[in-house]
Amino acid sequence: MENTFHPKDLVSVPCRRDLTTYGTVSELRPDGRAVVHFRIPRQPKERGVCDYCRFPGLLSMNGATGEIVCMRSGCGHEHGFEERDEVILFDQLVNITTKRREEKRAELRKRIAALLQEGVENQFLTSAAADRIL
Repeated sequence: MENTFHPKDLVSVPCRRDLTTYGTVSELRPDGRAVVHFRIPRQPKERGVCDYCRFPGLLSMNGATGEIVCMRSGCGHEHGFEERDEVILFDQLVNITTKRREEKRAELRKRIAALLQEGVENQFLTSAAADRIL
């Protein structure tokens, strides 16, 4: 299999985790493995209870970072993140960065095709020229 990964690529490991947990490639190894850095929001020790103030039911997820935060007035305790590196085979990784790039490329191609078709309809271009441009 051809290596399509680069350092700093966003990846997921669907066979080991749910798809909401992503990691970043930090190193590529010659043996067909990558070192992936995971940054996962730390869950409270007891479900629905703040680790700091022990008040139940006022935990929320920060929309920007995904971190669990206590919403009780005066507390505001942030539970932080668990960070770790794992060595994973290339075959087990899904490159999210490449998928996003391909989606954007397909969207741009579709927009260009629509503009070229409009040019042909308005007789600014011939259909042969539009095909060559595409």
